[in-house]
Amino acid sequence: LKIRGSFKGEIDSDGVLFVDKEAEVLGDVKAKEVIVSGKLTGDINASERIELLSGGEVKGDLNASRVRIAESVDFVGACKMIKDPETIDIFSASAEKLKEIALSV
Repeated sequence: LKIRGSFKGEIDSDGVLFVDKEAEVLGDVKAKEVIVSGKLTGDINASERIELLSGGEVKGDLNASRVRIAESVDFVGACKMIKDPETIDIFSASAEKLKEIALSV
């Protein structure tokens, strides 16, 4: 999905989202990969990676297993590196965490 104009609302995609240089997005984004060259205001959750290209602007939190931020990016927010779900070792979790997981099922 490539956004070239203005978009307001949430985006939930299983693929790649590209926010073009002149584009503006206002809303949270969830996708496999997110590449931002324009402006995005909202949290970004990517199952694989986030890339902020030079000249891009992001105001919101980033959550992904891989993040790349180029020079000259205006970024205001927090960045949380998540583990790839395929590599999570359930046996390394604390007893309290395992209880929490078991009770939530």
